[in-house]
Amino acid sequence: MATYKGIRGVTIPTVDGDPGTIQLGEIWYNSSTKALRVGKTTAGAWASAPAINTGRAAMMSAGTSTAAVIAGGERPGTFSSAICEEFNGSSWTEVNNLTDARYNVASGTMGTQTAALAVGGHDYPVSYHPVESYDGTNWTESADMVKNRAMLACCGIQTAALAMASETPPTTSGGLSEEWDGSSWTEGNDLNNTRYQNPGAGTQTAALVICDYNDVNVESYNGTSWTEVNNVNTGRYSSTAFGIQTSAATFGGSNPSSPRTAATEQFDGTSWTEVGDMTLARFQSGSAGTVTSGLCISGGGQPSTPTSGLRTETEEWTGDYVAAASVTSS
Repeated sequence: MATYKGIRGVTIPTVDGDPGTIQLGEIWYNSSTKALRVGKTTAGAWASAPAINTGRAAMMSAGTSTAAVIAGGERPGTFSSAICEEFNGSSWTEVNNLTDARYNVASGTMGTQTAALAVGGHDYPVSYHPVESYDGTNWTESADMVKNRAMLACCGIQTAALAMASETPPTTSGGLSEEWDGSSWTEGNDLNNTRYQNPGAGTQTAALVICDYNDVNVESYNGTSWTEVNNVNTGRYSSTAFGIQTSAATFGGSNPSSPRTAATEQFDGTSWTEVGDMTLARFQSGSAGTVTSGLCISGGGQPSTPTSGLRTETEEWTGDYVAAASVTSS
């Protein structure tokens, strides 16, 4: 294969034909068509998606951008909700309720639409609930955590999950980390920093816990221990997240300078970058999907009393991706 070295000393591979899929930053020269193909990034953005039926905040969420489930949450009147809704990519439908009404359920995407967990949370005034498992039709109570609690982070799948930090009564924040093997919870190594009202992302053995109450701190988990990694740009609490340890996003939330924010940040495994804002500023939302195709679901809008300003709006994130741009020479 020949090479072309005429552009600022960069060696450009030459092929006789289309090189096919290329990666970000790669440049190929097609000698047949005399075209350069360049791997470039197309910026992500939020767009409106179908609304849920019952506005709420601080619920569980799981699944993908076209097959999601939410359950529980904070809502007007009854305060704690047991309502469960499923999304098929076009509309939300109410299905069978949780066994126990709850809000402040673990934040993050845990499981799929047909195999999910509702971890922790509490009823009003304060009654801490056990874990429930969903099979796509019914909710069933599962084994308790080592310590049932609320306002914690979560990630993983129905048979291999992680629960992190929390509001741990009678205190307000904790560093407890627990692993779920599909039948029981086991306490693991604690986080480096106690925290609550923050989301998780990733898997049981490759996780992130993001922010704290008005803090920018992020920690990474390797299945054994927690390590501090690069901070987010804007500290916040009650934000939401989706993705994996090396490709995640956090969005929404609240902090003293911005009671409700629409800001979105994306993580590439090393650093956080501010990307496109949501249309609606909100906190305590649900999430589903990944950084290339995800959902932000309902949440609390304008700050007021705890059960007012709850939203039904859903927004869909289409994330950064690599496209190929061609430039043909004469």
